[in-house]
Amino acid sequence: MYKYRRYERHSFIAELVIRSEDRSACYSARMFNVSQKGACLFSRYYFRVGELVTLEMILPIKGVGMRRVILNGVVRHVAVHECGNIFGVEFHNNQENSGDLRVFNKYIADNCTSRNEVIGSEAADLIDVPSNLDNNKAFTLMETCIALIIISLMVVIAAPIYHRAMEHARVSTAAANLKTIWSAQRVYWLEYRTFSQDMDTLQSMDLLNPEIVNSATDPDAPFVYQITQADEDSFTAVAIRNASGVWSGQISIDQTGQIEGQITGPEGYVIQPPQ
Repeated sequence: MYKYRRYERHSFIAELVIRSEDRSACYSARMFNVSQKGACLFSRYYFRVGELVTLEMILPIKGVGMRRVILNGVVRHVAVHECGNIFGVEFHNNQENSGDLRVFNKYIADNCTSRNEVIGSEAADLIDVPSNLDNNKAFTLMETCIALIIISLMVVIAAPIYHRAMEHARVSTAAANLKTIWSAQRVYWLEYRTFSQDMDTLQSMDLLNPEIVNSATDPDAPFVYQITQADEDSFTAVAIRNASGVWSGQISIDQTGQIEGQITGPEGYVIQPPQ
């Protein structure tokens, strides 16, 4: 059946029974594509290439009623899939029941529309053929380019917002660390009636975390913490922005616990520290 022109083929859905000369049982099948020379069938059962088969179906003939049609053929092609088997049957030219073949061909010509494809999407849906047998569908180059442009615009818009949110989080962490230094200085003043000029001393009293004290020697630390001034009455500690080519500035705290300063970023964006 694969030797004939495609315009001779028709989409035709019909339930039928297959009988094999080598088997006594009959098997259910579904016809989904047909021409004057053969048909494409789908069945849960397997038939070998070259096996002689008989197709039996009931057709509603106008003016006659329901008629049983018997066609003889040979299996010419088999494709095995998880859901079942698709195979082609070539009709015998010398049908013993030639009247049935003429009735069948006339019924096809009167009731079916020619199709260019052997397996149409409608027939594939009816027989649950795997998707790779359907007409392949994909995005066009234009659709792909449009999708990439939209994604790029979303990234361009979202990236600055993301970086600003991350910097806000870093500034909040720096402000919290300055509050820790302020608390440590309060404890030190209660002990010695003066504020400490050395964070190592505050760490030795277990008042500061090593990450704050060692920030000056860490090139990846987002902020470097220093005590710039300290005496009996006052002190000043600063957190200087570090390890960034786009964000700069510093924030500070004094003996009153007031945090001041700002961090400046791209396009003059300013972040004020929380109190």
